Amino acid sequence: MKVTNPCIVILENVVEYASTAAMIVIRSVLSHLGYQLSETVLDGHSLGSLEKRKRLCLVATTPGVCGPVDFNQLVPVRQREEKIADVLEVIPADSGMWKTYDYLADKELRDKAAGKGFVRQLLTGEEDGCGVIGRGYAKARSTEPFIVAPHDPRLSRLMTPAEHARVKTIPEKLIEGLGFTRAHEVLGQSVIYCAFVAVGVLIAKTVTGLVSSLTKPQPVNREEKAASARKPVPANNKQLKECPATLPLFALTA
Repeated sequence: MKVTNPCIVILENVVEYASTAAMIVIRSVLSHLGYQLSETVLDGHSLGSLEKRKRLCLVATTPGVCGPVDFNQLVPVRQREEKIADVLEVIPADSGMWKTYDYLADKELRDKAAGKGFVRQLLTGEEDGCGVIGRGYAKARSTEPFIVAPHDPRLSRLMTPAEHARVKTIPEKLIEGLGFTRAHEVLGQSVIYCAFVAVGVLIAKTVTGLVSSLTKPQPVNREEKAASARKPVPANNKQLKECPATLPLFALTA
């Protein structure tokens, strides 16, 4: 951190990480280095995704370059789809993706009898969202989302990688060329894309506010302006005058 000395640090992790000893150390080190810390829990569903994933987000900013980030000003950058069906692909009734998953149904009964409370997510597509889809989704685990077959309620399937990307609002091009399992692994370890785009927009507005104040044009007397227009301007000076002031900005994602 001392070597790279970034102006802004963005850190994300699972919500539970906020109360760990490691996070306490991170906060202490960043504060000691002079950063101002802003922290929140991002709710993907309220920020525009169908997947109801929450993530811890910390933004550390350098005083004088970027003011502290006010997460109360965080707003969605997109409107969430109305229901899961809006992002589903058309899968033929005779596709091998449709399965009975009897062993998962049996496990649900055993878990219920044991008082474990594990319940399958069997989605028809009419739901306004789904639970978290993790790294091992391709293994067909009992508590993650399955799509129920419209032609036979006894059958269900996993989401395709494209559908998985869509419920997280991740651009599908990021998983192009990846196989079924690897694509789900990549997506399952990802953040909700639109939530962190919103964070980036909020940071940009904070920095832009400072840059704008430095580059805001000053009122000029019309007579002075006319007089200066008649004076020849050296080429190199003219180039400097036409270039707006800017601030160097470096970002580090942890």
